[in-house]
Formats: sequence, C-alpha cells, structure tokens
Amino acid sequence: MLVPASQESTSAFSEQDRAAFQRLVAMLAVVFGSARRRAEEHAALEAFRSAEKGGGILAFSESMAQTLVQARKFAPASVPVLILGETGTGKERLARHLHESSRRHGSVHRDQLRGHSGKPLEAELFGHEKGAFTGATADREGLFDAAKGGTLFLDEVGELAPHLQAALLRALQEKTIRRVGSTQERPVDVRIVAATHRDLEQMVRTGGFRQDLLFRLNVATIVIAPLRDRPSDILPLARVFAQKASAEFGVPFSGLSRSAEKTLLRHGWPGNVRELENCLQRSILEAGGDRIQSDHMGLKEGDQPLGTLAEAREAAERLATESALARAGGNLTQAAGILGIDRKVLRDLLRRLGMYEGASEE
Repeated sequence: MLVPASQESTSAFSEQDRAAFQRLVAMLAVVFGSARRRAEEHAALEAFRSAEKGGGILAFSESMAQTLVQARKFAPASVPVLILGETGTGKERLARHLHESSRRHGSVHRDQLRGHSGKPLEAELFGHEKGAFTGATADREGLFDAAKGGTLFLDEVGELAPHLQAALLRALQEKTIRRVGSTQERPVDVRIVAATHRDLEQMVRTGGFRQDLLFRLNVATIVIAPLRDRPSDILPLARVFAQKASAEFGVPFSGLSRSAEKTLLRHGWPGNVRELENCLQRSILEAGGDRIQSDHMGLKEGDQPLGTLAEAREAAERLATESALARAGGNLTQAAGILGIDRKVLRDLLRRLGMYEGASEE
C-alpha cells in the first residue's frame, strides 16, 4: 500500500530524533562559540602586536576610531592641541601618537611634566641661570629648550599655578622664554600638546585658569570618551591587555570565561583604560594559566555604577570636597585653592551638600 507523501513527512522525526538534533545543535553552539573565542583572542594578539609597533593606541569602538581620525587631522600642523579626558583614558598615549604622526616626529618629545607651583617647576620648564635659587649651581636648560623643534607634552595643565600660566601664555604668544634668574628672552620652536581631566572652562569662570591661555591652548581640542561610554572597547581591550600581561609575566592566557566577560561589561571603570589594564594583569596572575573567571578579577559589587548620573556626580563632589577640607584643616580659603575653585563657589557647594557647618572662613 502506498503511503501519501504528506503522511510520510509527519512521521519523519521521532522524539528520539528531536532529542538527538537538539544535542547536535548544543554541541555545534559550543564548537562555534569556542571558534569565536579563538578568533577573538587571535585578533587581540594581532592588535597587541600592531599596537606595540604603532604607538600603543587601540581603537575598536566608533568613538575611539573617530578620536584617532581627529588626531591625525591635527597632527601635520604645529598648532597647540588640548586633550581632554578623565584620568586613565590614555591622554598621554594619544599625545605621543599625535607627535609621531606629525612632521616633528624624530625630534625631542618630552612628556613627563605634571603641574605644580614653585621655582623648581618653573626652572624645569624654562631653565635657570646659575645662582637663580638655592641649589642652582650651574646654568641649566629647561624642557622648552630640550624639546626645540619637537613637541612638549604638558600633562594636567589645569594644575599650573597662576604665575606659570602667565609664563606659558608668554611662550605661546611670543614664542620666547626667559630662564629663571635671567632677563634675556630666548626664542623657542616647540609645539605644545596639553592635557587635563579638569573642566578648564569652569575654572575660567571661577578664576582658576586664565581665559587667554585657554584660547591659546585649545586651537585644536580632542576629547577622549571615558571607557564606560564606549563599551564595545572593553572586551577587545581586555583581551589585548591579557595577551600583553601573558607575554610580560610568562603565564599562558587561556581566554576569558563567559562570567568574566559579563563582569567586565557590568563594571563602571572609574579608572578607565588604566584600571582595565591593571585588572587584566591581576587576572592573568590569579588564573595561573587557566581560563580567566570572574572571581580572578577582584572586582567587587560595590565597584558597579549605582544610581543616576546626578547621584554619581554628587558622590564625587562630596568625596573631593571632604578630602580638600581635611587637607586644609577645615579652612575654606585653602580648601578652595586645593579644589581650584573660588571660595564663594565652595561655600555654595558646601551648603548644597549639607557640609557647611564646621568649616572655617579663615
């Protein structure tokens, strides 16, 4: 007896067939997942090798790719560049990339300056004459002289004291410098790349930063987004840092587990790329050659971003203000100086945070 094709098709698969098919699908998912991870880890290794040759800048997200495009546009000109971004986002590496992409590549590139007040820093920047101050036993050139024809990177330019802001402005305007203890102006040919995590426009409004200097510095401005705002960078960067740590410590990198990936993506990364690199260094050592798990990272639940942006901002303001008041012994004038804001602005901030009582006006 002939069986109609329609009846034959309805009984083609038994329950056992369906179970076997599901097992096959699950097995293929594991195989393809493993292949995907191997491909991602291979890509991370290639990215690591490429970064080692190309200045250490990695861009997986559209945001960071656009940042690099912008840097390359600004690189050929000798105009000052201002790099803005939170601590740990890679401002110094971007400055180096910008210099190496410029016509000044091969000239001296100095990038170790961190702003603070006092004669030593002024002498470090502009040089000094013998006898200009205690310990000045001989004439000495400064960073501007050493970087002649090249690029001078000024990190945390928002921390510069007022008299150094004035001296830097003169160097940018007149293209001359004056050594400490000298009355002679010396010509300089230096490109300035400055960086800060501070809000310089807000500092201008509160009197903490010169507006004319800001105009000179931000002829070209590059903003590096924080890591939390470019999540597509997190896992590729994590794999690159793991490969780097593996090579440095001599410990095999066996990949990131699914739980580790989820933990990385959930974390708020207040320390940005620098924190991520430190995390993977620790993870490689903790894993000891095994696949990295979530508990190898040492990221606590309390490290996760909580609440609204306004709540996070208030918490950061409170922490910074408490620290400044403690360092100043409760003195508002000194605390305002530490925070880089006007005393009236600090009073208003203290009232808003409910911290005004106990502060001293003197």
